[in-house]
Amino acid sequence: MDIMNYLMVAEFMFHRRSWEVSFTALVRVIMSFVIIASNIAIFMRLTNPADVWLNMSGFAFIAGLGSDMLDVAKRGVFGHDIQRTVTALNYHLHFMSLYPEWFHNARSVALVACATTIIVFSFVTFKMGDNICSEA
Repeated sequence: MDIMNYLMVAEFMFHRRSWEVSFTALVRVIMSFVIIASNIAIFMRLTNPADVWLNMSGFAFIAGLGSDMLDVAKRGVFGHDIQRTVTALNYHLHFMSLYPEWFHNARSVALVACATTIIVFSFVTFKMGDNICSEA
């Protein structure tokens, strides 16, 4: 949903579709799918619970790296000049127009895709046999 809101705000602000915004949104979608697929593969193949949670923590770190780095910069870790610059970027957007015609359909598709993925892989995880650890 965050990616679709990003696209919607860009369309409102630029009054047209920007290839830069579309490209970065596509890269964010691809990154999300890669992280989801990697989490599923790790969860289904690893036998040691510590390895599973360590790898999932790594993926969560990668997924949240952009927003976490912004939070760190706002706290002044990268210096006072960067803190002042980033902190001054707080803004509010008020739009006096309706959602674009594509937004409701795209939101519905995203919600259905998320729900379907959760339900399918919950069922697969429930039905999947436990991996047996190999003896060393």
